[in-house]
Amino acid sequence: MGSVCYQDFLQDLLMPNEGHAVGYMPPYSNGMELKEKFNVTLRALFHAKRLQNRSLQLFCAYFLGKILEEEADPLSKRAYYAQRLTTYYRITSVRAYFLFKPFGPTKIMNSARTSLTTLRNLSTEEFQDLVTKSSLIFNGVENWEGGDVVSDHVTSLINVTDVINE
Repeated sequence: MGSVCYQDFLQDLLMPNEGHAVGYMPPYSNGMELKEKFNVTLRALFHAKRLQNRSLQLFCAYFLGKILEEEADPLSKRAYYAQRLTTYYRITSVRAYFLFKPFGPTKIMNSARTSLTTLRNLSTEEFQDLVTKSSLIFNGVENWEGGDVVSDHVTSLINVTDVINE
């Protein structure tokens, strides 16, 4: 497991969040109906694409994935909304949601290398491995106090990744 896309995403996961912990709001409001949430988020994603704003595209894809995975229930509704997306956006939205779910939108906005194309080009095995690593990294960072322990953990993960690639 060592494609360039895999390595790029892993590097973004291991990077500490820069700046303040800003509370990023979804492109929709909680009072909206599911259909309106989906449409507003999809329009925001296409707007970010027109602006060629990589991080905003990831941000919108994350919330689109959240709608599909958490709010579109029963499965028939999920299938209806998923079919309204191209395969590319369906896959990248769900992947963005699962990969960034432990961290939330702040990690997305601080990512430097990850794009929708990065997420799409991950193999299924790489995606599944990164979902596990994402959760482990989040839990390690959340449960440890002090920057040195976190830095040591990040360094050890990078070293493990280097060994895997050799």
